[in-house]
Amino acid sequence: MGRHKPGKPRRRRHPAAYTLRQLEPPGGGYEEWIHVPRGTDASHAVNDPQLTDAARDMMVRMARLGPLYDSELPMCALDLDAAIDAGRLGLITGDDKGVLVAVEDIVGGVDKVDTEADVRESIHRLHAHGVMLVEFHGDVPMLRIVAGKPEKPGEPWIFRGSPEGTSRDRLTPTP
Repeated sequence: MGRHKPGKPRRRRHPAAYTLRQLEPPGGGYEEWIHVPRGTDASHAVNDPQLTDAARDMMVRMARLGPLYDSELPMCALDLDAAIDAGRLGLITGDDKGVLVAVEDIVGGVDKVDTEADVRESIHRLHAHGVMLVEFHGDVPMLRIVAGKPEKPGEPWIFRGSPEGTSRDRLTPTP
């Protein structure tokens, strides 16, 4: 570590920043992860006649989403992206009750968005930073707002509307 020199201020240590994958979010959508190398370009997939439409669509989504998730893409992000195409997302409001919300309304209070692409990117950035997680009810991906994100791996996730998150809900700004 070294000695401290008199008169020289100590270097401040910043807390470690963990990725979404390292924080191990709960739920089935976070059991599988796809590594998307930086600079992945899906243009070759679009022109490949041997690929099915579903395979092309998945490769285009992975190339678009990889940078937003720092190259570690949870499988549920692909489902979330497909749900965004519909224009409405399920939002869990607490006690496993949910509502359908227009995608613009989900990010409207948190992020300034001007275009459809901005809305999509904002939702994925909020997800990648652990502000909200994807939870499946049947085959339907729904968003659950996080009231308390773990600071390091192994700590619990606390969700808005849960008994643990009730006191935090008043302190956490609405996304």
